Amino acid sequence: MQKPIIAIAKYAVSDLDSPVLLSVTVGNGQIGASLAKLQDTVVGPGPEISNCRIGTNKELHGKTLVIRTTATDVSPHTNDLIVTYALTGGSSTFEQSLVATAEGEYDSGSFKMTIDFVKAS
Repeated sequence: MQKPIIAIAKYAVSDLDSPVLLSVTVGNGQIGASLAKLQDTVVGPGPEISNCRIGTNKELHGKTLVIRTTATDVSPHTNDLIVTYALTGGSSTFEQSLVATAEGEYDSGSFKMTIDFVKAS
């Protein structure tokens, strides 16, 4: 397996009690699984994470979310692996895609997305 693709981002949250939702999508007809941890608490295990409530805006301020994803090349059409991380419910919508190319058919790629929750200005 190749080196993991790593990204770090900030996501602004408010003082409201409204929920923040996380979605992780593996694209290009590939398969994958993700594990999301807020501080040391697992908030989103599963093959696909879709609109998983990770906390309220108020609860998330100052915390860090780490999502690890493994994507495997099963598509006969491409060896490209793409994982899209999305957050909604905060001060804006966040979406970032990370891309890698599998070394061969049925090889996997590892992705790590770290998101720091900051107070909206």
